[in-house]
Amino acid sequence: MSPSNKIANYEIGKAYNEMGQYGSALKHFKKALNGGIRNPEIHVFMGNAYQAQGQKSQAKSAYQKYLAKSPNGKYAKRVKKMMSRL
Repeated sequence: MSPSNKIANYEIGKAYNEMGQYGSALKHFKKALNGGIRNPEIHVFMGNAYQAQGQKSQAKSAYQKYLAKSPNGKYAKRVKKMMSRL
């Protein structure tokens, strides 16, 4: 997959997330990951989508992946707070 496709899938996933279409968002996020995207923030967005669908264990797993890759990242504090509520 070309770099532009993985970025496009990431951005499309974010747009679906914002529209509340979490299943479609996750589909595109997974395509972006399979395409080799390395942005750890994708795991935050995936966690949000899983959480919105009531899939708490998947949300927690996604948030943990983000924290493992970016323990001091811009979403770290927020992710830790969200995880404490799961």
